[in-house]
Amino acid sequence: MATQDRARPALTVTTASPPQNDTPPWTPIGVVPSDWNLLSSSFTSRATATSTEDQLTHIRRQALFAVPAAPHGVCTLSSTSLGAGAWASVVSGTLDNGATKSLVAIKKPTTAASNEILLSEAKILSYITSLGAHDSLVSFHGYNPATSEVVMSLVPGLTLRDYSRQCKSDRRFPRTEPVMGLRPWLTIAEQLAGAFTYLKEIGVVHGDVTWNNVIMREDGNGDNRIDSEVNNDKSGPTLTPVIIDFSSAHLSVPGYRPPAISATTTNFVAPEVLEAHLRGPITPPLSPADATTKHGQNHEAWPIPTFASDLYGLGMTLLSAAIGGEVYGNLGRYAAIYVRQGAPLDWVRNGDMAVVVGVRGTVTKTLRGCFGSKAEGRMEVEGLKTLVGEMMEGFEKK
Repeated sequence: MATQDRARPALTVTTASPPQNDTPPWTPIGVVPSDWNLLSSSFTSRATATSTEDQLTHIRRQALFAVPAAPHGVCTLSSTSLGAGAWASVVSGTLDNGATKSLVAIKKPTTAASNEILLSEAKILSYITSLGAHDSLVSFHGYNPATSEVVMSLVPGLTLRDYSRQCKSDRRFPRTEPVMGLRPWLTIAEQLAGAFTYLKEIGVVHGDVTWNNVIMREDGNGDNRIDSEVNNDKSGPTLTPVIIDFSSAHLSVPGYRPPAISATTTNFVAPEVLEAHLRGPITPPLSPADATTKHGQNHEAWPIPTFASDLYGLGMTLLSAAIGGEVYGNLGRYAAIYVRQGAPLDWVRNGDMAVVVGVRGTVTKTLRGCFGSKAEGRMEVEGLKTLVGEMMEGFEKK
């Protein structure tokens, strides 16, 4: 089926139905970002690495209203399902621009309420990619307004969740170290802290930071990568963590208040953001009108994700990776009680992975500033990046 847009290249799709398996994550990622210049527009040309904060704010403000560029070429969907969630499903496909054919992932809405969410995600990914490729951020290839489909690069890879659990199953390191070993864990922390520092610098709040939204991308070359120390095979592939799924993200623009978050993950969410979900319904809105108010309450009175809550989610992600399991994974509906306390390190110290988070251990020293029941008591993500860098230097000197 072909959809024609006179202002943009056609997006041609096949009609094969994908299987209905549910395989997270929702948003696949790219190994080698495509040439972003292919998506030429006056919007992307204004974004440069040397942009000042005022220029970036201006670009972000424009991005709120800009229509993301369409894919450059013919995009064909396959029947292979890559994941599904409450708002969208993802299938693999190809993008053929006449000169090259690339594997891509296409994120499709599953309900009428999903259209605005995917448009918002496309705007944010377009803005991020317009500033240049980042090794630890998913790359964007276009948006089809006729179908609300978001096109991204595709590469197979384990989520950080599956990678960590696999490391725990194949345990090769002392019980006092993270399940993948201290050095690989510090490298993951360093790369993710660097990526979230960059997102803060360019004014993007992710909104749903979990270990399911990080893919461990296999790569054969490059600097500052997680090496094959985990498998004791120096000829094996290196890994790079890549952040995905920006469906709950928003741009930080003075005077702009984003809508309520569309999704979050209880075991990773910051206490102050959890309050938003506890005061709202548990089902998606059926229309844009439903999405503006809940139970007669205006969304403007509700908490929204911030850079501080992203840091909390990053801390929970790294803590879960260190122990090879979710901190409150066995508590079910009671998890929210402990999430609101904002003290996950204390919880882990009372369990069977306590030795990994000893009071004087590297994991605790690295992450303790990420937590707390109030955002005001946490460190900044730049501080985490600096701290992890110092930890890495100390490790290398041993």
